Amino acid sequence: MKKTLLLFSSILTLGLSTMEAQYFTRFYNDGENPGRVNTDGEYPHPSTSNAPGWNVIWTGNETAATAYLSSQTVPFPFTFNGESVSRYFPSNFGTITFADNEPFIKPSRFNNDELPSVSIPDKSVCILGLAPRPNVTSGGTTFTSSIMTKTFGTAPNRQHWIWFNFFGEANIQSGWTYWGIVLEETTNDIYIVDMKTLCVNASSQLCNNNTRLSAGIQINTSTAISIAGSPNVGANQITQNIFTTEDNSYYRFSLSPPVNNSVRIREAVANPFNILTNGAVNIKAVIQNHGTENLRNVQASYRVNNGPWVESNVNISMLNSGGYQEITHPTPWMPTNTGSFNIDFRVKQPNGGNDPFDRDDEASITIQVVDTFVNRRSLFEVFSSSTCGPCRPGNINLKSITDQMPSSNYAYLKYQFHFPGTGDPYTTLHGRQRGDFYNGITGVPTTLVDGVNRFNPNGATAPQITGYQAVPAFVDISASSFISWKDNINFSVDVKPYIDIPAGSRLHVALVEKVTRKNVKSNGETEFYDVFKQFAHGSAGKQMPALKKGETVKESGNLQINGNYRLPLDGQTSNIVNWANEHSIENFHNLALVVFIQNPLTKEIYQSQTVNVSMNTHVAQNDLEQLIKVYPNPANETLYIQNDIPEKADVIIRNINGAVVYNTSMNPAQGSLLEVQTSSFTSGVYMVQFLSDGKSITKRVVITR
Repeated sequence: MKKTLLLFSSILTLGLSTMEAQYFTRFYNDGENPGRVNTDGEYPHPSTSNAPGWNVIWTGNETAATAYLSSQTVPFPFTFNGESVSRYFPSNFGTITFADNEPFIKPSRFNNDELPSVSIPDKSVCILGLAPRPNVTSGGTTFTSSIMTKTFGTAPNRQHWIWFNFFGEANIQSGWTYWGIVLEETTNDIYIVDMKTLCVNASSQLCNNNTRLSAGIQINTSTAISIAGSPNVGANQITQNIFTTEDNSYYRFSLSPPVNNSVRIREAVANPFNILTNGAVNIKAVIQNHGTENLRNVQASYRVNNGPWVESNVNISMLNSGGYQEITHPTPWMPTNTGSFNIDFRVKQPNGGNDPFDRDDEASITIQVVDTFVNRRSLFEVFSSSTCGPCRPGNINLKSITDQMPSSNYAYLKYQFHFPGTGDPYTTLHGRQRGDFYNGITGVPTTLVDGVNRFNPNGATAPQITGYQAVPAFVDISASSFISWKDNINFSVDVKPYIDIPAGSRLHVALVEKVTRKNVKSNGETEFYDVFKQFAHGSAGKQMPALKKGETVKESGNLQINGNYRLPLDGQTSNIVNWANEHSIENFHNLALVVFIQNPLTKEIYQSQTVNVSMNTHVAQNDLEQLIKVYPNPANETLYIQNDIPEKADVIIRNINGAVVYNTSMNPAQGSLLEVQTSSFTSGVYMVQFLSDGKSITKRVVITR
């Protein structure tokens, strides 16, 4: 008789014969991977920089036929249904099998067959319905469905992961899904992990309803243990954020029966920054009841920097099975000096009994005790493009949030990028190198806050953004800047740390144009804010010496703007502006410097500051020649006039006979670059006259046809 056992979120004991499955299972929506052993980011394609240590065992696309791959070794002793196994065979349709009878039976197509299935071998773990996606190319990188493996942890508590990366499913249109199968050492547990699903052209709810998978364990063709909802299991993790494991859920299949009393720590909790004079620090933890009985009390302990444990019993208000609760240790910690402190927190003896699962009973947190700190000015680094459809609403959403905050709370750097398509005309080499610094930016829009918080700005919320800004800072930055008539931007920076910072941090001075309007492409944006132009010290920044608490470090320098303005055709490498002899600044009266200090190893930005670039307002008659540029000369269809006079100027163009053919005014606030269409001008010599503040200068230009 065919046996299909549907498993729900509660623990079930399966009353089968000793020769059949004795698996117990449970669904965990913990917002993490099982046991927190795998904390790797979930990047969209295999590469050494994005997924270090992962072994790529297969890549393919939608044209692939269903197939089993060569055998893979289980890197530790493991039993499946009580039988020792040492290898498994993965497939490209979402299964692994421990069977030995090659060649294996397999389905003729990618589908979500109900388990047990005659198309699946005995001793298999299944996520049927997964299918390779069509290749997707973005920014010069081709994303291909892949199967990857990696072993995490140390003996005897390792996990071996089989990751189905960038797969699709017949009902996910214009999107992709990631799932994992995990084998665990010692416990012999098997996990099916719901990692990520992204529907590009559908709402999250529609994506969930239309995702149809058949997931579970097939013992043989007559017995299987299926996840509830199979063969139409919906994805739980619907998101546009592909970089975090903090929203994952999973299904656990265990040969061990459920226990009455078990507790785990989700995380240790304490204020990460504490002022010494404020006194006692409360030590807390978020715990979860992993037993079948309600949790009433636990033994809670903490220690500081591996010192003695401080133990106490903590009573709990009847925590249901699977539920979470934050507990506070009744004895607060009293720091006596400043510095960094590691706090270990553990829980034992749930309801006064022993916990047979003690690997997840402890968690740690590092806190800082300081004399003082300063408000953080969060740096938003936005990777965007005028050719990116989702970038426009993402930019609008993020700006609508930050516009409600004091401007002293944040700084912006907008890197206009070289994809999708041919990319943004204001792409820069330094901007692309900045993307490489963050392990490669493979999709836009992408935003990083303070170097360590990565998200899609379309999904940003005000509490999320204000939460980033609320983190205290321990560095203060002040700066000033002005531009001379020779296009030389001078700056000075004062850096004052409130804690000791080791040598090796980097000072970055970035030039931005606060509003640009000429890099319009296809996404509907016509104004672009805080557009990055160039780093004064290159994309790597200036390496800083050790910064000592309370001692101000002064830095100064300059950034030379060379050549004439040029609007590139697009963001491709062959077309981008070469800042050694040209630039893309539309308005020299609309510039600012964004200054920040960053740890190049952790990527954490300690503090940032924005300072406007002021103009030298005193202009002598003999300086006008340097402040006014007319190019190209000779000109054909278009004549550019670069006017960096800080006052309003009248511009008059006359032909060789003295007749006025063009007349306008240039206001510094409206831009310092004027584009004159000369298609109606006849070939010949023209005189371009400038009148400003009682001074006059005339330049000669030739129009050719």
